[in-house]
Amino acid sequence: MCQTPCVLVKKRKDEFIVRIEKEGYKPVEIPVRSVIAEAGAAGMAGNVIFGGVIGAGVDAVSGATKKLVPNPIDVKLEKLTN
Repeated sequence: MCQTPCVLVKKRKDEFIVRIEKEGYKPVEIPVRSVIAEAGAAGMAGNVIFGGVIGAGVDAVSGATKKLVPNPIDVKLEKLTN
């Protein structure tokens, strides 16, 4: 939990949901997914060729080939209507 603007430090392999709420506004939930980064796929291929299965396995387990999306999260809250 934090108050905006804020920074959450998460592992690239962790998926989670960000809930943003403010009194008088509709709450918003944004799923943050862990996906393979463009550079991560190339790095994984290089590990398989040069580092073998062990190098590829370390990157896969550590999350080094992934990124979290969306990042950053940009939200415009919508006012509640009475």
